[in-house]
Amino acid sequence: MGLLLLASNAAAAPRVAVRVVPVFPPKPYASRGAVGSMVPASGSSVSRATALASLTRGKLENALLGGKPKGKPLISLGGPPAPVTIYVALPPAGKHHNLDRYPIAIVGGGYHGLLLSSSTRVPGLVSIADVAPTVRSLERGEKPILTSRPARDAPAQLEQMNARLNAAHFGRKLSTRVLIGLVFGFAALAWLLRSPFFARAGLLAIPAMVLASTIASALHVEHGVAWWSGAIALVLTLPLSFATRTTRALALA
Repeated sequence: MGLLLLASNAAAAPRVAVRVVPVFPPKPYASRGAVGSMVPASGSSVSRATALASLTRGKLENALLGGKPKGKPLISLGGPPAPVTIYVALPPAGKHHNLDRYPIAIVGGGYHGLLLSSSTRVPGLVSIADVAPTVRSLERGEKPILTSRPARDAPAQLEQMNARLNAAHFGRKLSTRVLIGLVFGFAALAWLLRSPFFARAGLLAIPAMVLASTIASALHVEHGVAWWSGAIALVLTLPLSFATRTTRALALA
């Protein structure tokens, strides 16, 4: 019975094609299938060669280790039209910062709306390493890593998601700069004024910034997060520095 079921699943499994295409707007594909935004690499940099290797092998390698996963490709690209077709855009030739996400669409096989990845668990966000295992699973009649859910306006939801992710990325960079400014600012005041108070403040600015970021997140601050976090950290740091005038109190802090 089990063998018959496996044979039935294999017979019902669709043929899947994967096509690399130029960067495309998701709207034309959203009416025919499911769309998402694909992260092309792991680490700070990406190239077309490393993205192709990850796409066909279904795995990632951090850019610090070379970024190009080894092993035998699990899937081939191109080919004739298929009942299920996956369209992906990849980075251009050369090495680039891994900041951009690239469109992906799956047409056929009951895919509609937003793509869902069991690896990212963020609706619409896909890892390039999800594609090859999805192809293999679909062709075997098994549940794939990439599924979909209905969405009233999938392209608009993708745009909002990408905007949030971009804001979070640049917010983290700005928060780091604000923190560096606080630490060096307090250090400069400590040196100029020969002040233990500001020296302690320089040390306490780091945990204060972490706490401030948590507070800003809890308050659902969406704009100017880094500046709000910096202001909250400043407000926290000064009384903490005053309260930790003894070595024991500083150790407890």
